[in-house]
Amino acid sequence: MKNDHPKLTLAMFSDDELIEELARRSNSRDARDIEANDVGRWCHDCGNFNTWKRPGEPPESFNPCSKRHEMSLYLPKDHESPEVGGFFRRVCADRKEKI
Repeated sequence: MKNDHPKLTLAMFSDDELIEELARRSNSRDARDIEANDVGRWCHDCGNFNTWKRPGEPPESFNPCSKRHEMSLYLPKDHESPEVGGFFRRVCADRKEKI
């Protein structure tokens, strides 16, 4: 059986393409499979994170990330403090430290 597909090697991709792929894979990990200490850095600690400040509940379309990134939600497990939890992205190129 002949393989008509060229063999792919890492050298065929730019550094940026490889980094983007690693970030995509890391961010796609299911939040239920990780522990709070695996999260890394929380979105609510980022300068691009905005809380809902208007009266009432936010609409379904509200995204607290001003960069419109999709975030994962970590909910504390039974043995963890309720303060442990929130939105996170394992890797974010747009992260901005709060001043």
